[in-house]
Amino acid sequence: MAIVKAMIETDNYPDFIVIDGAEGGTGAAPVEFMDNVGMPMVEGFLLIHNTLVGAGIRDKIKLGVSGKIVSGFDIAV
Repeated sequence: MAIVKAMIETDNYPDFIVIDGAEGGTGAAPVEFMDNVGMPMVEGFLLIHNTLVGAGIRDKIKLGVSGKIVSGFDIAV
């Protein structure tokens, strides 16, 4: 939220933000990080999306999201 505040104060916005879920992709991170740090992909996306909407700048920034999709239910969500 502090970064969003700084964007608004400086009127300087990135073209896009990429959110990477904590589910892990390559498994290259230490086990402690994979098990105890980060947020799942969907929750991370919703946090950033809702923060930008609340600040009224969502239309200025595109969002990209990456994470693990394991089942058809994940795709539907």
